[in-house]
Amino acid sequence: MSQHLAILGAGPIGIEAALYARSLGLSVTLYDRGPAAANLLDWGHVHLFTPWRMNVTPLGVETLRRHDRWPEFPVDVCPSGEELRQHYLVPLTESEPLRHSLRLNTTILRIGRESHLKSDAIGKPERAKGGFRLLIENSEGIQQIDHADIVLDCTGTYGHHRWAGRGGIPAPGELTIEDQIFYTLPDPLTRDRTSFEDKHTLLLGCGYSAATFLKDIELLNRSHPVTKVTWAIRRPGQALQTIAADPLPARRHLVEASLRMADNPPAWLRFMSSVALESVEYAHGTFTAKLTDLETSQRDSHSIIRSDNIVALVGYSPDTSLYDQLQVHSCYATGGPMKLAAALLGESSADCLTAGANLSADTLKNPEPNFYILGAKSYGTNSNFLIQVGHNQIRDAFKLIRPQVPILA
Repeated sequence: MSQHLAILGAGPIGIEAALYARSLGLSVTLYDRGPAAANLLDWGHVHLFTPWRMNVTPLGVETLRRHDRWPEFPVDVCPSGEELRQHYLVPLTESEPLRHSLRLNTTILRIGRESHLKSDAIGKPERAKGGFRLLIENSEGIQQIDHADIVLDCTGTYGHHRWAGRGGIPAPGELTIEDQIFYTLPDPLTRDRTSFEDKHTLLLGCGYSAATFLKDIELLNRSHPVTKVTWAIRRPGQALQTIAADPLPARRHLVEASLRMADNPPAWLRFMSSVALESVEYAHGTFTAKLTDLETSQRDSHSIIRSDNIVALVGYSPDTSLYDQLQVHSCYATGGPMKLAAALLGESSADCLTAGANLSADTLKNPEPNFYILGAKSYGTNSNFLIQVGHNQIRDAFKLIRPQVPILA
């Protein structure tokens, strides 16, 4: 009897995984709570650091060529999120192998076992008997149970934001005004322009997303010189850390621009380091944030920042509630699956181009048989994940799922 796969998340990794499974003749259902690759719409204006050749697979390109859908982009050009979605990912979901496997606008609420509770048969292969139960809900709010023999969780972390408050927990007031804060990267030049032009924004975070936001605001300020930003960081992150002989020019230029702004802030930028969000309020269209100075021992050493916006690009974390009834060992530091997390934490490289490059398929195994976490979610809060890493993970996962079948390119 053929095994049925449930793949959760129709993003870059979920779509490729479903295509790979179909190429092996497996039965697949690909679920997503929204449209295909919907998250890429949110940051579609941003260009990836990596070129086309690192964001597609030979199998995907060949599939589109067979359907006359591959536009032959220069392999060394970096696509935007929208270009990757529009010209590659969505056409793949519309191709013959996948068009009948999609269940879009369908939310996976929980995953369990047919015959075992979380505490049953601890770490034993007999848990695989009977398969998985998936509680799903469609766009009309109707719930039902679907079944699968194998589950690949490719739901990622984007949208499940971390908190901006000191210590990683919500600052007092943050929970109340969560829906007023930008936790994902805005588009201040087009989609979100009216929210930022001639306004004052408090920016929290020091990753590449924060650097991208500053780059866009610098452009916006040229036509709207009243536009201002207060950039507050806890400590220097990726945006202020150069990589020697960085092979990715776009990343190198972004970091250089951020270092320039931090070292010599332009008139529109105030840079504050070694501070943390202590509390926040929102009233009458104005945010009032209290920032604590982390370098002083005085508990009452605070700065008060009033702004029109708060952009908290403080990272994302995996939502593990989906599989809390399965035997998945999560890392206490990153929230990712333990085997992979331990291997990543043991690496000396902090560069996303090399992180995880030499890990074996064995690191994808969980105590729960036939359950695999792939993509950004598998890295937990570790931000060094690349789409190319996810493509490698897919091949490794199918080495475990179908060890007798030759691995595809």
